[in-house]
Formats: sequence, C-alpha cells, structure tokens
Amino acid sequence: MGETMLERYAMTSPKNRINILSMIAEVEEAIAYLYQAYADSFPEYKLWSGLVVEQIDSADLVRGLTRKAGEGSMQFYENKVHVERMHSFQNRLQSELARAKEKGISLANALSIALDIEKNLERREYLEAFDTNTLEAANLLSMLAEMTDRRIKLIEKHLESQRLQ
Repeated sequence: MGETMLERYAMTSPKNRINILSMIAEVEEAIAYLYQAYADSFPEYKLWSGLVVEQIDSADLVRGLTRKAGEGSMQFYENKVHVERMHSFQNRLQSELARAKEKGISLANALSIALDIEKNLERREYLEAFDTNTLEAANLLSMLAEMTDRRIKLIEKHLESQRLQ
C-alpha cells in the first residue's frame, strides 16, 4: 500500500531542522565567497560586490529561519530536501572557488556559473520545504525567493550584455 502524504513529507525534529538550515546558510556563505573571488578577478565589474552583499544577506535570512525553526514557528519537510545533493552542491562551490582563485576564468564563464548556481534546483527545493505558521517566517521565505529571482535577472542581463560584446 502507498504511503500517505503525511508519511511522505514527515516533518523533521527541531534539531534536524536547525542542522539543515545551518547547512543551507553555509551554502549561501560559500556562494558569497565565490562571488568575492569573482569580484577580485574582475574588479572593474561592480556586479560581483553587490552579489556578495546579497548572498551575505541571504545567509543572514536563513539564520533568521533557523531561529524560527528552533522556536517551533515553522516546520520543515525533510523529504523535500536531498541532503546528499546539498553536499554535492557544496563540493561544486568549493571547486568553483578554487578555480576562480586561479584567475583562469573568463567573465562570461563566471557569469554563466553564477547563473547556474542561482538557478540551482536544490536551492529552489529548500525554499519549498518549509511550512510556516507565522507571518514573519513566511516573509523571510518570500524575501529569500525574491532576492534569488532578482539575482537571476541581474546576472542574465549582464550575461546577455557580455555575449553581445
């Protein structure tokens, strides 16, 4: 017999929610480090410093969600986030950071990588894995999604401009 929706999307314990959210905050910070490496490689391109600030803001928002999860004002559906894929994504970020520090990457390639990172499925999945019972937590989730969408549009604009040159 098939599993029920409740069984399929069983909520995690508060400790697991906090651990997963901490990992997500670390991913957001790792992206900021990557963007900082791009800013160092392309100092004339101001886009990167703005993206660094936004990624740090995203990590801070996730930490706010961590507090909400600890207070019990939000639930997290563990089955909607694949921890192994998040670890793989973290490894990819580390590889991209090492590559960026070698200074062997073109601006167009850096923009393409950034766009791929922002559109990453695992990052989208974790935003959909929350269920909140407070307006404040719902607003934090909405802000995270809006920030990601804004970064995607900005990077797409710069990538298109780069391709036209």
